[in-house]
Amino acid sequence: MTAVGIKKPVTDHLGNQFESYAEMYRHWGTNQTIYHYRTAVKGWSMKDALETPPMDTDMAGAHECEDHLGNKFESIRAMCDYWRIPRTTFFQRRSKGWSLEKCLSPIEKRRRTTARHVSDGLGNDYESLDAMCAAYDITKQQYITNIRNNLSVQDALTSKTEKPERPKDHKGVEYDSINALCRAYGITKTTLRSRLELGWTLAEILENPENHNHYIKSKDHENKKFNSQKAMLEAHGVSYATYTHRIKSGCDIETALTADSLHKIPSKDFEGNEFPCQAAMLEYWLINNGTYANRKERSLYSETDTLARPTIGRTYPGGVKPVKRFGLFWLVEFKGQRYVVTKKGFWRFARQKALLSMIQDQTLPDGVNIRHISENWFLYDGRYVLDGEAAFKKMLTERKWAN
Repeated sequence: MTAVGIKKPVTDHLGNQFESYAEMYRHWGTNQTIYHYRTAVKGWSMKDALETPPMDTDMAGAHECEDHLGNKFESIRAMCDYWRIPRTTFFQRRSKGWSLEKCLSPIEKRRRTTARHVSDGLGNDYESLDAMCAAYDITKQQYITNIRNNLSVQDALTSKTEKPERPKDHKGVEYDSINALCRAYGITKTTLRSRLELGWTLAEILENPENHNHYIKSKDHENKKFNSQKAMLEAHGVSYATYTHRIKSGCDIETALTADSLHKIPSKDFEGNEFPCQAAMLEYWLINNGTYANRKERSLYSETDTLARPTIGRTYPGGVKPVKRFGLFWLVEFKGQRYVVTKKGFWRFARQKALLSMIQDQTLPDGVNIRHISENWFLYDGRYVLDGEAAFKKMLTERKWAN
């Protein structure tokens, strides 16, 4: 392919002379990408490449292909359009080594929900507002309309009323509009709507400040009831931030309400390695908690990739930087030198350099005694001579984790 920006005289198939390829492309109404694809990839003659009008199939990557069912397509774009998935998603999946059938499978969108247990006022608890409305054979929208009409929960579940022309608060005061009602109580219409969806009563919605969304009637793992989520957390000595973080990390309610540090909860990775806590596991895989939590929430990452997928361009502890991936191999940069390693080789290399850096910077945890012997070998506690990866794992397993 002719380099962009270099002027070089060229003659087309009719003998017309041009000062550069770019001028010839403009004359024939094409461009460099289409011309190169037609001549170099498809093997067309100069005459056909220049005289044939541009088509959709001239885009880069428009090679004939077929799916896992044997259906043939003129391009990957056409195949992705047929299976209704974005091309970027297809290429991301393929780069992870997924099968063709799995690459073309529909995207499963996980909808976040803030559903909470609700009661019908007669002592019956339901998992969500939808479940309670279904039990009473009433639509959720009708129930919300009834609540807005200031009906009790039981009446709202058994009555059908029209949408009020002038909204009322829980005290029976009328307002010109929903916006006027919200302004009077210092909340937004979004907050009002979301709390109605959660099954709050009108009094609960209007009497709680907008910035206290955690004022929700709650039950702990011992089935003890609290007037608010805040009261439950105070009773167990756990902050709201800690509680929500633990729930998002997959902990059950009992663990999330435990006042002790999560450093005491053992963790196990996809290889079966056991660690005293999640923090030790993440440090072993040289990944921070934010990246781990983000990957865990995304459906595109497998259990292995959630922990062990190197991040291109990131400089890992010790100065190791993955530059590019070639199938099962990685191009790695360290102190100006470049190395080609496998995925397992990358982590072995990265952990050795991270441990060596900790020794040189004297940043090893208190109570851990590791000494560098040679390039790939370390002395641990004066008793074991181990390779860098094993020493790194042993350090994380036996170190003292603060509460």
